[in-house]
Amino acid sequence: MDEIGEMGEMGEVDESDSEGRFIQTAIMGSDDRCRLSYGSQATAVEKAFYGVGAFYPPSSNTSAPTDNHYNKGTGHLVGSRDLVVTAAHNFRKRGTSDHGNWKKYKFYVRVWVPEQRRKSLDRPYEFRSFGIKRICFGAKTATIGHHHDFAFLQLSERVSEVVDGIPVDPQHWIEPLAFDGRARESFPNVAMTVGFHRDKKWVAQKNCKPFSLFDQTPDISPSFLSSERRRGLLITNGDFMARSSGSSIALLDENGKPHLAAILGGEFADAPKVNFDGRYQFNYAIDAKEFYKEFVGFRQSSDTAGDELCKSSQVIPLRSRI
Repeated sequence: MDEIGEMGEMGEVDESDSEGRFIQTAIMGSDDRCRLSYGSQATAVEKAFYGVGAFYPPSSNTSAPTDNHYNKGTGHLVGSRDLVVTAAHNFRKRGTSDHGNWKKYKFYVRVWVPEQRRKSLDRPYEFRSFGIKRICFGAKTATIGHHHDFAFLQLSERVSEVVDGIPVDPQHWIEPLAFDGRARESFPNVAMTVGFHRDKKWVAQKNCKPFSLFDQTPDISPSFLSSERRRGLLITNGDFMARSSGSSIALLDENGKPHLAAILGGEFADAPKVNFDGRYQFNYAIDAKEFYKEFVGFRQSSDTAGDELCKSSQVIPLRSRI
């Protein structure tokens, strides 16, 4: 884990980007995003989403991201404090469908920092970065608009347990999202998401109003269904913008605990701000049931470093390994 500075005010934006192609996403009607709260003012549900993070490749002339540098996509801790689920195309090499050099990326998360290590005593949560130990991809190529556009990462350490060499009281540990293979239909269709969006820089955004996940309708645009690869995707009226790819979309159980239900894939719309109609204008997400077996397989596999295709496993009930 590396210490990094606080994000400053917006300066000249660095548009250079040797890796990746980042899809457009859209606001559906009114913009219902708002800032995720950290600290004493946060609700229990907000704290349940503190496992959100962003990917960024440190360069030779900066050891930390700033508002001059956009993040390269969103991910979330799932099932364990060292496992991340995200969209595979976040690592795509520009101008190709090939996976880029994932080893140069780090995962940035706000963690609770002991007082003696804080920049400001009244701001207990600061960004820290974590290296990627190993990764697997859902397909050989990082193809956008595909139900296998997912990736799993194991980080170099478990997030939030030790900060700057100081063991942290478990009450301040981040809780990863639950993912136990339960059918989406067993939850109320009231979705929540948290992610990093280009227009909001390094400020994590949540949805201020509930939104929903939907199966594709029979009258959905024929061009959206032009490929078999899209038949594993859901459509949603949630609000997302560029660089939020890989954001977790969760449904709350009867106790208010969020469970991973999907991850953001992209948009099918003709403008950055549209009215959701479920036919021609919508954001789409990868149904978590499309990769549950692969997630179990990755979690059960050895810690051998490297990248490979995700392999499925026999489905067994998962408990959060926290």
